[in-house]
Amino acid sequence: MKQQYQGNIEDYLGVGAKNARSTRELQRMLGLSERELRRLVERRRFDGVEILANKQGLFLPAEGEQGRRERLRHVRLTKSRIRGQLRAIKPTLDALERMEGQLSFDDQNKEQESKEGETNG
Repeated sequence: MKQQYQGNIEDYLGVGAKNARSTRELQRMLGLSERELRRLVERRRFDGVEILANKQGLFLPAEGEQGRRERLRHVRLTKSRIRGQLRAIKPTLDALERMEGQLSFDDQNKEQESKEGETNG
């Protein structure tokens, strides 16, 4: 039986980008799967804890000007990921837009039958 991690992820994070811990290292330390770690970080961020990420891993922001630069890099990296995800769903969004207003013959019949049932009922 897997032991459930309890505590604060931030207790295991270094301060400053140069002290970032890789997700694999954190998974090993905390006994969590990749998915469990992502969810834990997400929950703590929603709780207001500032957990930053870079290519090396996760960390807490440093103080002062260094912390400001780390926050800016984190925001740029996160925005880039979001843009990539939006590009990935664009073909599906385009297909849905093309489908708007296009009902198949069966769908039109079902709608008509539904309306007739409402007026006859």
